[in-house]
Amino acid sequence: MADTGQELIEKALAAVESRVQAQIEQVRQRRERQRQQREELAAARNFGLAKRYAQRLRNQANAPSAQAAPSPTDRSSPEPGDRSQTGRGQARAGGSVNEGARS
Repeated sequence: MADTGQELIEKALAAVESRVQAQIEQVRQRRERQRQQREELAAARNFGLAKRYAQRLRNQANAPSAQAAPSPTDRSSPEPGDRSQTGRGQARAGGSVNEGARS
């Protein structure tokens, strides 16, 4: 028995619809796997950060008090905005930067 043109079209449309539904399901599954991976990575990252922070606190607790909290009068490194030791516009020991270019 021969299929009519309408029946062939309906079969083709059903096959296409089936294929599209399969692709949609594959995309859903891939997105779910990616979401699960992101959750697992975030959990591992949080665990690692918590472990690192706990170790840092232990190190600070075990450190000698002189190293644990530097005194506020310690000026070994300039404060932000402090240009008393270094800064723009100060000449270097050898003179100006452009001095050698004018010879």
